[in-house]
Amino acid sequence: MANLKLLDEITVSYDVASDVAEKLQAFLSASNEIKQYHFIIEEKIYKITIKMNDTMFQYGHAGDVLFKLMSLMSCKAGGRYFLIARQADFYGEFLTYDEDYTGLYFQLTFKFPN
Repeated sequence: MANLKLLDEITVSYDVASDVAEKLQAFLSASNEIKQYHFIIEEKIYKITIKMNDTMFQYGHAGDVLFKLMSLMSCKAGGRYFLIARQADFYGEFLTYDEDYTGLYFQLTFKFPN
């Protein structure tokens, strides 16, 4: 299993939900900032690769997409996220959960044109 950094201090069970893939598809296809995207569900985690349009303000654009996704998918009880710059791209994770500590887990890779 992957090293899931957002689960270090809390115990949350995460799973896929019936309407998430549809919401994710609608959100990603409607964003002007996104040129192309692909997502899969692996080990109950939504793994998303996003190719962005713009080459400027990369961290800001990646953060904007991540925050919009968080707004769309967040459960009411809580959540955690991070976004880091890597050598060739940006990587983020987002975990959201309800009062029973059941939730959704997303991993995002943002790629920008050279």
